[in-house]
Amino acid sequence: MSKKPAKKAATKAVKTCSFGRAWVGKCGQPSTTANRCKDHRGLKCSSCGRAATSECGETQGPFVCGAPLCDRCEHALAPNGTNSGSKHIRKGAQKYKSWWNQNDDEKLQGKYLMLKRDLSGYDRVAALVGGEKGQEYLSARAEQRRRIAAELTLLEMEHPVLVGLSEEA
Repeated sequence: MSKKPAKKAATKAVKTCSFGRAWVGKCGQPSTTANRCKDHRGLKCSSCGRAATSECGETQGPFVCGAPLCDRCEHALAPNGTNSGSKHIRKGAQKYKSWWNQNDDEKLQGKYLMLKRDLSGYDRVAALVGGEKGQEYLSARAEQRRRIAAELTLLEMEHPVLVGLSEEA
């Protein structure tokens, strides 16, 4: 009498989260719907609001941005061609080139615009803090503000084409 081979139990593939974690890879946690785990289900792109597929992997110093992004959006470059800041935009809509791709004029403009950004940043923080504390904040940083203003003035004197240049232009 011959034995019938035992039926193998059907193995059901476990769905895992395919959300891309910055500098780590796919999440890999068990998921039940739409290939997303409970932590990543419902995350929206910080730029356009579509369903996020990954975290922004751009670095800023020793840190990773980590903002949720869809496949259509990316980290916006600052005027000096770095990842400074936390803006995200549609792919293909970059206003500035990467620092290694900039020519000398673009590097000069980037340096100038970043100095203007730094200087206006002090005023923005002081306005947010407000009142006497805001004035104390500005007073404590008076030397840094003077140094930046002097560097801007020198750049404008050496390169008059920079006068009036802004990020909005």
